Amino acid sequence: MANPTIKDSILIHHNVGEALRLLKKRMTDLSLTEYMSEVEEIDNDYRIMCGCLAHNMRDPQGEIVYNHLLRRTFRLYSNVRLASIVKKRLPFIRCANVAKRFDASDESVGKSLENYVQETAMASLTLGDMPNTSVARINAIHQRYMDELFSALLVSNQWNEDNKRFYSELLVSPTVDQDDVSLILSALTMALLNVFDVNKWLVLVHVYTNSTVESVKQRALVGAMLTLPHGETSLYPEITETVKSLCQSTDARREIGELQLQLFLCMQTEEDNAEIQRDIMPTLIKNNKFKMTRDGIVESDEDSLNDILDSDSVDKNMAEMEEKMKKMMAMKNSGSDIYFGGFSHMKRFSFFYQLSNWFAPFSFDNPDVASVLKGDNGDIIRKAIAQGPFCDSDKYSFVFALASVIDKLPASVKEVVASGKGIADSAVDVNTESAAYIRRMYLQDLYRFFKLHSERKDFANPFERKNDEIAAFFIGNELFDGLLHEELLVVVRHLFKSKKYEDVERLVSRLVAKGIATDDEKLLCALTYLRLGRIEDAYGLFKELQANGYDALRVQKGLADTLFALRRYADAAECYKKLLVADPSNRRYILCHSLALVNSGNVKDGLADLFRLDYENGNDVDVKRIIAWGYLVDCKPDDAERVYDWIVKSDKVADTDWLNCGYAKFVLSKTAEATQCFKRFADLSNAADACEVLEKEFANDWDTLAKNGVKDFEVKLILDVVAER
Repeated sequence: MANPTIKDSILIHHNVGEALRLLKKRMTDLSLTEYMSEVEEIDNDYRIMCGCLAHNMRDPQGEIVYNHLLRRTFRLYSNVRLASIVKKRLPFIRCANVAKRFDASDESVGKSLENYVQETAMASLTLGDMPNTSVARINAIHQRYMDELFSALLVSNQWNEDNKRFYSELLVSPTVDQDDVSLILSALTMALLNVFDVNKWLVLVHVYTNSTVESVKQRALVGAMLTLPHGETSLYPEITETVKSLCQSTDARREIGELQLQLFLCMQTEEDNAEIQRDIMPTLIKNNKFKMTRDGIVESDEDSLNDILDSDSVDKNMAEMEEKMKKMMAMKNSGSDIYFGGFSHMKRFSFFYQLSNWFAPFSFDNPDVASVLKGDNGDIIRKAIAQGPFCDSDKYSFVFALASVIDKLPASVKEVVASGKGIADSAVDVNTESAAYIRRMYLQDLYRFFKLHSERKDFANPFERKNDEIAAFFIGNELFDGLLHEELLVVVRHLFKSKKYEDVERLVSRLVAKGIATDDEKLLCALTYLRLGRIEDAYGLFKELQANGYDALRVQKGLADTLFALRRYADAAECYKKLLVADPSNRRYILCHSLALVNSGNVKDGLADLFRLDYENGNDVDVKRIIAWGYLVDCKPDDAERVYDWIVKSDKVADTDWLNCGYAKFVLSKTAEATQCFKRFADLSNAADACEVLEKEFANDWDTLAKNGVKDFEVKLILDVVAER
């Protein structure tokens, strides 16, 4: 058995003595003296408990006292873990150096934040030319203060009840600037991602449920869900109670479900970007003689003679370009982060050297932004940014990138930029005040940090899968078991549609095992098992659903497909037959029923409907495919070869068609042609060992091959022949 970790000894084994021994060793190894008095204090209290028990004194409140010791030990362990991180990782070292000289006391923080609001209000009321200078100076001082506060919070030790109470009140107070609140929430989120702190987490939930500012609420929700604890619930029952209370709200449940879907879309950003670079950008680059103006896409004057001589080509190129633009906008409207690729190269400005700036809400009053927004050019940049449907991080990138080149732009281009028309058009019908939009933009900010920051590897990444777990997969946390049925179904259906079957299985199989899954969840679990090859498990669930009287048609279809996968072809044929009674013209049911009959040995009845379909449409490859297989099963290799030769020459040939065509030719002793077919099938399978793939297929289809006179030794020979070629 592996040696227990400190965390496991506390959260799983609930063993204070073992945890303390391991903690002392860890602190010695790290040369940590800061917490030595605390560990000795906990150890003394633990020894007193041991002594009382040794002297026949059993404390009736002993369990409560022991659990309190566990919590104190976990709190100490968390502080030691943070100290270990601070010793090793450069960003945390820098933040710790800032924190040493920063007054992070509750009183000081509260006073500083409230004073800033009062000072800016007073400065803006001053008459004459001074107000702008005064406000700029105040903003610059405050920006430095907020960066230091962010650093201090990131490396702050475990909070006590007073800290929790203070920040719970502060972050929902109308006397504090909401941008400051948002930045503090990000600092707490980043801190929690690296070391969990129950009091910081409870503050996030409190802000989500009590703030009246949507941007603050949604940032708090994202933080709370990304840092949702796992094993810590055994020590902190208040976490479980908080989640249960949260899920009593219909709005909260809906937003939690929506957030999970948005996170999945966010995690597909790189795939979406690859699709844009592969399928969309080449068309836009190819048609670069078109240009964007304030009036839309127009043709440039270049190559005008060719355009006159070949107007059809111009129209075709324009249509192709517009189609690709529409596709990209459709991706954006569905939640894809289409701007990541472009802005990913614009994070090298000095602004992004400051850690807190990656999470700062965009503001024209930010000192770095204000310094480049001067004169007419500043007004142009303001107008362009105001229209942009970008996340805060990208808005900052846009400002600095545009400011660095705007002096070199022609007047006509400046006019287009200032109009913001192209940008504004892409933001049509987008409600920038909605909770969904605010969450999406904040998720994009976070995603950019964890993908692009030069020191991102020093931070726990919620978008990165480790040991088959992922923080962004929060809806799979056991805390939500039985609380989010409707919301979970929406998420699971999305995953199933996206063919993320392993993720679906992870979400619903535990509910099935616990006996708390709804019939809808059981159905999705059964369908997932079927696609993952867990056929027996799928069959058991379908039979259970059938006994429950759940959606007879869907269960019947699932049972039919499962029986077919189990090679119980006669039973599968009966199920498909019942489905055909309900829907006689369903093409899939007809094909599956016919194939099941053929595989069960009833070739005559199996081909009856197919001959009719083939007569009605002689180009239906799916129909011909089953007919050809039926001929093989019926030991008519000549007829099978004729049909397979037609199929492999069609534009709808499937990989297995080459395999089955090879079977027919093999039976007919056309070994050279059969070998070519088998080789083609093996190549298409992309398997490392072609013979291993073929051997498996031969074994699956052995009954049919044997009926056609193929001998076992011939299979061994043909496999070696294929391997040699």
